[in-house]
Amino acid sequence: MKTGIVNWFKDHGRYRIIHRSNDQERKRYLERFYLLSKKKIGQYIHIFWESDDDGLHDHPWWSISIPLKTGFYEEMPGELFWSTGGTVTKFRKPWRPWAPWRIYFRTATDLHRVILPEGKEGQVVTMFIRGPRVRNWGFVRDGKWEEAEYQSRRDIEEEHMIRMMLRDVKKLCVQVRW
Repeated sequence: MKTGIVNWFKDHGRYRIIHRSNDQERKRYLERFYLLSKKKIGQYIHIFWESDDDGLHDHPWWSISIPLKTGFYEEMPGELFWSTGGTVTKFRKPWRPWAPWRIYFRTATDLHRVILPEGKEGQVVTMFIRGPRVRNWGFVRDGKWEEAEYQSRRDIEEEHMIRMMLRDVKKLCVQVRW
């Protein structure tokens, strides 16, 4: 996106970077631009920097993805997923006025995983529209759906900050030999 537009969103508190983190590093996963964010509906522009790394997941609301720039792969359960674990991967092409079917609707229980084409980090741009929250989200682990440990990215970021502070306190204790 153009720098002036990005700055406007940042200046008005309508922009955030969502990170993936572990104890060693924080990686930029997604940039989100809040076009509309209400309890019953939200509309965002997403710029993906990484593929979903947490396997198949669902969302707490129905959603619509409209690829705007550079397509992406979407992994979804196959017909016999719950018995065989098989998945299907489809390429999602960018939307064009002459191809209006390139709008992808998901219910709150539809499992999926976004996979970026190789070398396209920061180039996959989507419009994402969501409805009202109707459930908690979750992930497929060992062939079963499990409710997510964290229900928002903010929860994850707070947990990461606490872990980083504890790590720093431990280092300080070692330095002063407590």
